Amino acid sequence: MIEALQRFGVKRRGNVGFFTQKMEKVGFFDGKLKTEKWDFSNAKDLIVWCNGPACGQSPRAIKGLLGVGYPADKIYYYRGGMQMWQLWGLTVVVPQK
Repeated sequence: MIEALQRFGVKRRGNVGFFTQKMEKVGFFDGKLKTEKWDFSNAKDLIVWCNGPACGQSPRAIKGLLGVGYPADKIYYYRGGMQMWQLWGLTVVVPQK
């Protein structure tokens, strides 16, 4: 999970002092997109989808991301997955080998 978060633009915070934590909470320091362990200031927008509407992997991944503090407004979820995408006749490109 740590490597994935870093690829998404998230930085691991070192030891954050008591004073810094309190100042972030009351708004004196910019702590809006920071947790005790992670800095989400540069978090990337994520687009998440599954194989199909019955697949539960994407919802579990989203819950995990939200659980560590990833900003909800940076996560976009296509619920229908690839099955619904193809059912609606939308473009699918298969990579050449």
